[in-house]
Amino acid sequence: MIFLNLILLARFFLYIYATMIIQNKKILASFLLMSISFVCHTQTIGNGQMPPPPQAGPPNPPGFPIDDSLIFLFAAAIIYGAYMSFKMLKKKSHV
Repeated sequence: MIFLNLILLARFFLYIYATMIIQNKKILASFLLMSISFVCHTQTIGNGQMPPPPQAGPPNPPGFPIDDSLIFLFAAAIIYGAYMSFKMLKKKSHV
């Protein structure tokens, strides 16, 4: 009798779980549909025309190249990491 009750209880919870999954999928689908329709609606201006493209701004100012000395930065990071590791190892061995 207890075994039968456990089976019925398990089936009940599986039924509820499956129902909730379907309900969550419906809610998610509704939310996605509303979001997509909102985005599509906001892309048009009053009379249904697309907004004009943005105007080109001034050219970027000349600056320093970002990756000119990147290898030196990596080397410094590796040396600093090795130094800190050696320092921590040395500190542990003295304690």
